[in-house]
Amino acid sequence: MEMVTARPSCVGHPGVDAQGPCLSCGRWACDVCALPAVAGLLCPVCASERMPWEDRGQLGFWRGFARTLVPSMFAPEERFGRLQRRGPVAPALGYAAVTHLIGASTPALLSVSSSFGFAGSPADRLVSSLSLLGAVTLLWLAADVLLALLIHGTLAILGEAQATFGATVRAVCYGGGVGVLYATILLPSIFVPQVWATLTTIQAIRLSHRTTPGRATTAVLVPTLACMIAGLTVLKLLAPSMVALKG
Repeated sequence: MEMVTARPSCVGHPGVDAQGPCLSCGRWACDVCALPAVAGLLCPVCASERMPWEDRGQLGFWRGFARTLVPSMFAPEERFGRLQRRGPVAPALGYAAVTHLIGASTPALLSVSSSFGFAGSPADRLVSSLSLLGAVTLLWLAADVLLALLIHGTLAILGEAQATFGATVRAVCYGGGVGVLYATILLPSIFVPQVWATLTTIQAIRLSHRTTPGRATTAVLVPTLACMIAGLTVLKLLAPSMVALKG
């Protein structure tokens, strides 16, 4: 005789068979409670903690983007206090890619509208600028993942890695959204967006890993400064080659 395994009960409705486990917290939810998500479902509690960007299919692309960006810039305590510790990573990477694409857009447009940076006809400069825009976006996105890896490693050394690496990637991607300011009048003051993004990332790391402000600051600042120094060193080493190539 075939054994029938009883399904777990819904956490919100005891005695009612659950539809499945929540992707974020693992709690089981019934058809009434469960909300559909990519590759599974979410319980009502975790669904309320989703970033609006992750619901852009319902909200609209730019509304979901703005509702994620603005609170993360001006109310990071509230926004990242609701950041899921086991949420999806792919949407966070997509969000970071959009912020980097916007942030790098102004330099690309400037290079098209003038002879600075690229030689040739306007059409040639447009192609070169778009290629540079895509390359910079991918480079910044790779830097986000590397930074998340270094931050997570620092937290592990400090004994404060209370969430998964995926949660660290999400914190870095959503916390660094302030990078869109590189495309604004703040572009000449590149340290304004950088400092602002660092502060919001510290908040995101602190709240996602439930650690202290001091340790979150250490975990973010040490890798960030190391990456900045390494980047400046590489640019300094490449500068003579770039000048020679341009000449």
